[in-house]
Amino acid sequence: GLYHVPSLEMTKAYYAFKQFGELFEQKNECESHGGGLVYTCAAKGKKNLLCIANISENAEETELKISGTKGGNAVIRTLSKKYDYEETYRGKIPKHITLDGYSFITIEIE
Repeated sequence: GLYHVPSLEMTKAYYAFKQFGELFEQKNECESHGGGLVYTCAAKGKKNLLCIANISENAEETELKISGTKGGNAVIRTLSKKYDYEETYRGKIPKHITLDGYSFITIEIE
């Protein structure tokens, strides 16, 4: 479910839907490529978003090659065993990122 009963505290599934909903709202799909057990999807609109999912139980290091944006800064929000869709990074767009096992991140390009 999306909520724990009876507390109505949000579950990890709720945050996954929230992340995908933000991506879907942008309306303009962008080309993105993953590999192995790392999957990506991207969209631009009011925000420029890149979502990356690691469906492996192991941490995976991924190289980021982002083009076609004016911004050079990023805000990264992470959904994982440790984080409930929380901001985990703000700064220059990183060239590499390590994704925890079974994690989903959203990178907003500013």
